[in-house]
Amino acid sequence: MKNPFRLPRRASLSRPWRWLVPLLLVLLFLAVLIWLPWQARQMEANERQEQLIADTLWVEQTLRFELARSEEALAVLGADLVSKPPTPEQLQARLNQMFKNGHELRRVLWLGADGAVLAHHGLELPPAGLAKVGRETLEMARLTRAGRYTEPYGASAHAPGMVDYYLPLFKRGEYAGSLVASYSLKVLLDETVPWWFAQDNDLALLDRDDHPIAERADGGPGRGIYTHRRALDLPGSSIVLATDSVKGTPRLLPNLLVGSVIVLALGLLLSLMTLWRHISRTLAAEAALRQQMAFRTAMENSLLTGLRARDLEGRVTYVNKAFCQMVGLSAEELVGKKPPMPYWAPEAMKDYEERFAGVLAGTITPQFETVFQRSDGVRVPVLVFEAPLVDSRGRQTGWMSSILDITDRKRA
Repeated sequence: MKNPFRLPRRASLSRPWRWLVPLLLVLLFLAVLIWLPWQARQMEANERQEQLIADTLWVEQTLRFELARSEEALAVLGADLVSKPPTPEQLQARLNQMFKNGHELRRVLWLGADGAVLAHHGLELPPAGLAKVGRETLEMARLTRAGRYTEPYGASAHAPGMVDYYLPLFKRGEYAGSLVASYSLKVLLDETVPWWFAQDNDLALLDRDDHPIAERADGGPGRGIYTHRRALDLPGSSIVLATDSVKGTPRLLPNLLVGSVIVLALGLLLSLMTLWRHISRTLAAEAALRQQMAFRTAMENSLLTGLRARDLEGRVTYVNKAFCQMVGLSAEELVGKKPPMPYWAPEAMKDYEERFAGVLAGTITPQFETVFQRSDGVRVPVLVFEAPLVDSRGRQTGWMSSILDITDRKRA
C-alpha cells in the first residue's frame, strides 16, 4: 500500500565504515598541517646551519688568503735581502708599503744568522726579546726551510692576541737569517670579515685550549644555536675560527598564512563533528519516524473504514487497504487519478461531478451517502465523511475522506 508520508529507504550512514574514510582523511589532513610547519621549521634550521658553514668556510679562506698574501710579500722581500740588500731607506719604504697593504701587520723584524736585529719596523720588541715559543718556532722554521707560525700569545681581557710568522732566509744553502712578522688577530678579523657577516654572527679566533684570542661581535653575542668551527690551517699554529649565529630557532608559525590554514583546518574538523552529530540525530529521528509510520500503516490497514486523501485539484494522493477492498482496485490504480474516478457508478455521475465542483471551489458536504461501483460492477452503498487536510503550517493541502460500507445497514 502506497503511503505519501513514507520515508525513502536508504543505507544507514551510522555504520562505522562509512565514517571511517572521511574521518581518516581529515585526521591525515590535520596531521599534514601539523607536520608541515614543523618540517618547514626543520628545513629552515638546516638551511641556516648549512649557510653558516658555507659562510664560515668562506671567511676562513679569506683570512688564509690575506695571510698568504702577506707571506708572499715577505718571501719576495726576503729574497731581495739575501741576494741584493736594499739601502735602509729603500727597506723602510717597502715595509711602509706592506703595512699600508695589510693593517693587521704590526711589526716586521730582520734577524741575522746570529739572531741580531738588522732592521725593525712597527711595534717595539718587549724588553725580554723574542718569547720562548718564538725561538722554538724560529729553530723549527730553519730546520724545515719553510715559513712557520707561532702559537697565538698576548691575549688578555684588555688586549687581543698576536701571532708571529717566521720566514727563514738562505743564501747558497746556508742559513742567512729570518724575517719575523707579527700580526694582530683582532685587526685581521676587523679588516677582513665583511660587515654583513659580522652583523649576523659572533666571530672568535680560539687557541688550542679554546680560549678566545680575538673576537668580533657587531650584532651582539651569539645564541649558541647555529655554530661552526673551522681551523685556519696555519703551519705551526692551532688557531680555530669559531662562528656563532645571533639568530634564534625559527618560529613554528613563521607567517599568518600557515596559522590561518591550521585555524581553518580545525574549523573544518569542528564542522565535520557538528555535521556528524546533526546527521546522527537526523538518522535517529528518521528511524523513530519510520517506526511510527510503520505502526500507523499497520493500524490503518487493520481498519474496516476506508480512507482516501485528495489534493485541492481532486487528485487521489492516498488510499488505505480497506478502501481498495471496498472498490476492488489496487492502490497503484487509484493514487494519482483525477476525476472521473474508476469507481464512480454511471447512474450517480451527476452527483459526483457536482461534488467535485465543490471540491475545486473549496466547499464540500461534510457527510453524504453515495454509491461506489466495484471493479466487478457490484454497487456498494457508502457513507462518506469529508474533512480538510491541513499541513504543519496550517495551510489546507487537500481533503481527507472516511468511507463506511453501509451495505448491511441498507439490507436491514
